[in-house]
Amino acid sequence: MTKEEMMLAIKEALDGFKANLKDYLTKEGLQLSFKEFKADLLKEFGESIDKEEILKSVSDLDAVVKAQGEMIEKIVPSTKETPKSIKDILVENKEMIIALKDGSGTFEMNVDKSVIAASITSDTGLALQAGVGQIARTMPYVREQLGINVVNLGKNSHGEVIWYEQEAITDNSATVAEGAAPTASDITWIKKSLGDARLKDQIKVSVDQLQDVDFIASEVQRLLERNMRILENDELVNGSGSGNHIKGLIQYASPFVTTGIEIPTANLFDLIGKVKTQIAVDGKGAWVPNAVTLNNADLDDEVRYVKDEEGRYLFPEWAYGNATHLSGAKVVENPAVAANSLLMGDFSVATLYIWNNLTVQLGYVGNDFVNGLVTIMAYERANLRVNAVDAKSIVSITDLDVAIAAITEPIA
Repeated sequence: MTKEEMMLAIKEALDGFKANLKDYLTKEGLQLSFKEFKADLLKEFGESIDKEEILKSVSDLDAVVKAQGEMIEKIVPSTKETPKSIKDILVENKEMIIALKDGSGTFEMNVDKSVIAASITSDTGLALQAGVGQIARTMPYVREQLGINVVNLGKNSHGEVIWYEQEAITDNSATVAEGAAPTASDITWIKKSLGDARLKDQIKVSVDQLQDVDFIASEVQRLLERNMRILENDELVNGSGSGNHIKGLIQYASPFVTTGIEIPTANLFDLIGKVKTQIAVDGKGAWVPNAVTLNNADLDDEVRYVKDEEGRYLFPEWAYGNATHLSGAKVVENPAVAANSLLMGDFSVATLYIWNNLTVQLGYVGNDFVNGLVTIMAYERANLRVNAVDAKSIVSITDLDVAIAAITEPIA
């Protein structure tokens, strides 16, 4: 490699580091990473190019890094409570991670969910640092879309949540004459508890890639923002509640009652409207159905691509991507929902408990050492709660075709 080619390689490395400045959430992490970056340049090119010439080419970036560090310090004060990004944690523990190449030990980090993805709209749960990848932008959390409450529990919760709830809704409120005693709405309270379910996934990387912090950070992000997100989304809907499975929304939901409903040529719009009415009536107005979630393919077949005999879209606002609601309900497309089914409700009654953030571990599993691999594993302890008295606020339909046929007025 000629000197010109080496200088071009140095310039490309500088441009790459500069492009990743936005990934750092702490001044300390940025400074440490830049120090190691300069050391790596000197080690790789120092024998062929004068070190002073290399440091001179880095001098402009020195000023940029210093300014970026000062900006980070102003925006995010350097305190013990400041959560660290994935890259910050990996940089600080780089030597320990590289030591895994010797074939022993593990590395574990606890990821604060408030910093995992600043790039994801209103994500208050799992989120990686912005800038390392864009997959999170197209993989939203179902819990956010449905408006499910999220409670992050600490290390001392012992894997169980205990609470008291009403055994049944008691509403004896009534008008009374002046001076008369009201009728009591006596409530029977019962004690309930919910244990944690463990969501887990893993990927493997080559031991030779352990030194590349950017690569490992991107792989961790993919694991958290794709694999774990898909898993959580599926469990929130379909989890059986047994073993290490979350008790999903389907387990809490009530059935749709078709008795007494007759609509001429009923369709999906009518069905959603009637489910919405059932929830509102059962809750005496206390529940406000805020979303309906169904499989993407069903929305395609029943709404988005339906055409008349002339080939014109019946619902062009859906075909052209400008619609978000059906029968007044926000639509959440979710491939985790079984085809030809739906869930609808006031999902604000649900609470997702998450224990102690999310854990990422690096280590050897099985024949990893022999095969030159390291396993990156992530797991999350979580579970979903819906009080028994709120069960009718969520409705599940397991067969759309049957339900639509059931509410369709018979042809005379």
